[in-house]
Amino acid sequence: MYKRNLNEKNLVVKSNALIESKSSLTATEQKIVLCLISMISPEDEDFCKYILKISDFMDIAGIKDKSSYRRIQNATETLMKKILKIKQPNSILFVAWLSSVKYLTGEGLVELEFSPELKPYLLNLKSHFTQYQLANVMKLKSFYSIRIYELLKQYESFNVRTFEIKELREWLGIAENKYKKYNDFKKKVLLVATNEITQKTDLVTSFEEIKLQRKITRIKFTFHRERNIKAINLSEKTFKIPYSILKVLPLEYRINSIYSLIDPYLNDLDFLISNIEYANKNCTKNYLAYLKLALKEDYAKVNREAKEKKDQIVQEKKGQIQEKKDQEKLLKQKAWDYFNSLPEVDQFKFRSEAEEKMRAALRIVKIPERKNDIIIAQIEKDMISKVAQGRKV
Repeated sequence: MYKRNLNEKNLVVKSNALIESKSSLTATEQKIVLCLISMISPEDEDFCKYILKISDFMDIAGIKDKSSYRRIQNATETLMKKILKIKQPNSILFVAWLSSVKYLTGEGLVELEFSPELKPYLLNLKSHFTQYQLANVMKLKSFYSIRIYELLKQYESFNVRTFEIKELREWLGIAENKYKKYNDFKKKVLLVATNEITQKTDLVTSFEEIKLQRKITRIKFTFHRERNIKAINLSEKTFKIPYSILKVLPLEYRINSIYSLIDPYLNDLDFLISNIEYANKNCTKNYLAYLKLALKEDYAKVNREAKEKKDQIVQEKKGQIQEKKDQEKLLKQKAWDYFNSLPEVDQFKFRSEAEEKMRAALRIVKIPERKNDIIIAQIEKDMISKVAQGRKV
């Protein structure tokens, strides 16, 4: 049996044991796996042979570079060699993600099948599982972002999760000789993942470093799903910051002093957002001082005015398009009112003329309903012309 129902609205449903398994995949490989998982139906008793259309995968992942096509196809092959380690009650299972991969030559399709040993972790899950919408992870660029997102989703009802750094590195598949310095781990993994998750998924998250004897040993993530007003922890205090501001504010500057800086401008979000974005793009050092001056002098005024002008032009064009549609709709209504007011003999005459004009097209079409649609469309066109000419038969 085959399935091809790939859709970004599909749910990814995984057992918690699988989420906490240890594997090392690229972001592309991880997304392929998640796409396949999202094709599983709740009622499935066995794995199907899932067919992945590479162009659909690229669309959902937001990949526009056509040169990536071969890379994605190659990723399905390398998945065959990737092993994951799942902790079981009295043992540890080492298993490959896939049992087979088949390229359908010239069709842009790849047929993939999960390893049978993964059935308990993906089929008929009644408890101890985590689910989320596929769209939330497909735009994430970092594999670490995807893994941390899943680990946080697992604890969504608590809105907080704390990891030992060593434990988190293992779950993320980071080798001991990679990012050995904490600052590198923070910069390349934690900051990247937290920013990506906040900007591109349904979770808004931040993290706190927990020290033991002056050494950072644990990371505490705080996260929320609501998308309007966010309560975020800034050191010991909690402030209310609109999500639209939180989304553009760099993670490393979500600190107490930033709140006092932006508080006077919270009544004008467009002004505040435009100047934060301006500072993000142009500041090279001392971000807080630069942002303070940008807000005071309104550095983003020119950019905002240009955007407002552009938005105004877009709205005017939308208005013109809608006005044209309304006029066309009114003209069609008048045309049919005119047609229905005619004697039957004249209606028959117009229908015969329409059939004659569309004879070539009608000869090709085999479905009666479609033929009638073609005739009606031509009648409508003729009636509109008559109405425009002053309704002379």
